Amino acid sequence: MVWYYCTLTIRESVLRINGSRIKGWWVAHHYISCVLCGIILIWRDGECYQSFRKQFLTFVLYICFVQVLQTQYQSGCLRRLHSLGQGHPMDITVEGFTSFMFKGLTFLLPFLVAAYIFQFYNAYVLWHLSYSCPGQWQVCYYSAFF
Repeated sequence: MVWYYCTLTIRESVLRINGSRIKGWWVAHHYISCVLCGIILIWRDGECYQSFRKQFLTFVLYICFVQVLQTQYQSGCLRRLHSLGQGHPMDITVEGFTSFMFKGLTFLLPFLVAAYIFQFYNAYVLWHLSYSCPGQWQVCYYSAFF
């Protein structure tokens, strides 16, 4: 994951230099993800880590599934905008909202809400784990970043 997010941030930096319209918050998200992946790499394999590992892997798999759904939705929106002549060739996200986007979004929205609830639950579990795992600063940091 560290390699994945590091290559994404390098790629996005190159794309921004070449004129892409990538938003700053998106690049910042990938920098934060690099740091979080690095923290989880150095989290000691102990009782605390093992108690959260299964839940974390379930969360990661669910996020992967949601990202596939988001990619399908976003590419469909961009294809429609390009076919209508309203999209710029370097667009990677869509600004604004048109009526044809609503149908796909209503399908995607429950999955996004469930992901946010799952993320909040992870933060709650990690916060409780931070009290029972003294000397493991990674738990506290992960709770704060989730």
